[in-house]
Amino acid sequence: MYTKNKMISKEELQVVKVFRKDLFKEYSIKDIMKIMKKNSYSWVFNSVKKILKLDLIVFSEKAGIKLYSINWNNPLVFRYFSILDYENVSKLPIKNILDIINETPVDYFSLLIGGSYAKDKNVKNSDLDVIILVENKSDIQRVFNVINNKSSLMIPQVDLHVFSRGEFLEMLLTKEENFGKQVFENNLILFGAESYYLILKEAKENGFRS
Repeated sequence: MYTKNKMISKEELQVVKVFRKDLFKEYSIKDIMKIMKKNSYSWVFNSVKKILKLDLIVFSEKAGIKLYSINWNNPLVFRYFSILDYENVSKLPIKNILDIINETPVDYFSLLIGGSYAKDKNVKNSDLDVIILVENKSDIQRVFNVINNKSSLMIPQVDLHVFSRGEFLEMLLTKEENFGKQVFENNLILFGAESYYLILKEAKENGFRS
């Protein structure tokens, strides 16, 4: 049972950010200190303790060392990940992205930004990689047609990809490298984060990154 209605500080949110970078990795306190460039063991320990108490993370013990990882059964952790993704919104063509979100002709979907904009390495002529994940395969063509038409004159140019939830899950579970795995490795989730993370949870339960 996860804890509700508790908040963490901005600095503690940066601890959560460590887990956002590699969703399937386990971290020791010293690992987190190194990534955050923090010298205070006690501060990191107490921050991790608070996040653990909120059920945002879980721990296991190996060779006497506690290792922490995200709690896939607590949807609140995915909301914090969304907050972290929105830290980069000011660097994105947000008006265009909001137009795409508002014009998407289905109720349930996830929208991710990939490519150079997700890496914060975009240049003047970079395309904006937009990935939309819909619930039903039958909606793919309709969504693509509507958004492709809406975005055709946008600057930067939109490189649009639309997949069903099932197709994206299948790409993650396929052994070969593919576009879905590239999106997983590098993305900003700007709409429908919980739905996206549920796909990852299902993939994890079926052996992805295990």
